[in-house]
Amino acid sequence: MKKIKPTIIIIIFLISLGLANAHPHLFAGVDLDIDATCCDTLVISQRWMFDDLTSMIILEDFDLDGDSEINDQELAELKETVIPGLEEVNFYTDLEVNEEKFFIKEVHNFSVGSQDIYVYYKFDIKLPVTMSDQEQEIKLNVYDREFYTKFYVNTASGLEVITGDGIEKTIDVYENEDKSYYFGQLSPLEVKVTLKKVD
Repeated sequence: MKKIKPTIIIIIFLISLGLANAHPHLFAGVDLDIDATCCDTLVISQRWMFDDLTSMIILEDFDLDGDSEINDQELAELKETVIPGLEEVNFYTDLEVNEEKFFIKEVHNFSVGSQDIYVYYKFDIKLPVTMSDQEQEIKLNVYDREFYTKFYVNTASGLEVITGDGIEKTIDVYENEDKSYYFGQLSPLEVKVTLKKVD
C-alpha cells in the first residue's frame, strides 16, 4: 500500500477545516506551440507549468530517488497513473477543426520536466488538417469545467504558430462566453487560428 505523503495530509486537513472548499485547488500556466509546417498534419504542443504546491506533490509522489527530476522509470509510473484520468477529460482541451469537435484519442511525446521549483507536463496533439486554398479554422480552449484546476493560457509570450512557405495565418484570442462554465461565472480564453495556402 502506497504511503500517504505529508503534503497530501496537509490538503486533507485543510479540506476538513473548510479552507480548501473554494475553487480552484491547482494552478497551471499553459504555453501553446502550433506547428503547421506539415501539409497534412497540425501539431499542437502544450506545456502545463504547475504551481509550487502541485509541483511539490508531483515530485513527492513520483520522484522515487529524490533527485528533483523524473527519470524514465518514474515517468512510466506517472503516465500510468495520470494519463487515464486526463483521457477522460480530453486533456482539458476543447478542440474544433472547421466547426467539428475533435476528440483526443492519444497524445505524443508526453514528458515531465522542471524549471526552478516548478514541474511541467509537456505533450503533443496531432490533428489531421490538410493545407489547401480552402481556409482551415482551428479553435482551442484549455480549461477545467469543474474549475478544480485553473489554467492560464499564456497568450502574451507562450503562444506561437509556425507555418511553412506559402501558408497565410491569422490568430485571434478572446473569451468565448458561449462556453461559459462554473455556474456561468467564467468564460474560457479561446485561441482561433485560421490557415490558408496561398500562391
